[in-house]
Amino acid sequence: MHFGASYQDGLAESRIEYLSLEGMVEGRMPIVDGRSGLAFQGELEFNRPRGGSDPIPFFLLPHIGGSSTLRGFNLDRFYGKNIFFLTLEYRYQVHPNYQAFIFFDEGQMFEQTSDLSWLNWQRNYGFGIKMHSSRGAYFRFDFGYSEEGIQYHILWGDRPARPLGGAIRYGTYRR
Repeated sequence: MHFGASYQDGLAESRIEYLSLEGMVEGRMPIVDGRSGLAFQGELEFNRPRGGSDPIPFFLLPHIGGSSTLRGFNLDRFYGKNIFFLTLEYRYQVHPNYQAFIFFDEGQMFEQTSDLSWLNWQRNYGFGIKMHSSRGAYFRFDFGYSEEGIQYHILWGDRPARPLGGAIRYGTYRR
């Protein structure tokens, strides 16, 4: 889990002033130990302008679409003041250096929390393959399908996800 907050205040003549709150949850569940598993990720970001603030420029707004979020859409296809994004992957280890996966992504941009609706979600699904060496250099190919058509993404040097930590362990005292 990751949670964060930041406060943006413009310089000079800029009157941009807003609070940004974000959160991310990620989880993995093995299906066949060492061979396959499910991976889940959820992300939420709120941007709240302060009274009298200029509008937040589009390039500072959160965005979804592309190789790391909605893989069936073009890069940064959707942006807005707030986002809610979910993804689910089933991963299968084909070979020690090859992993195949299928995925389902969905996300929504919204101005106010009252705008959240199951009818406004952008959804896509697809499949892909990850290749890596013992040194961790990755190559990933994603093939996604959405209502806007087919997208593919080729990534070099994609880093593997860090393993989730287990219970907190404290060292033992030795004399």
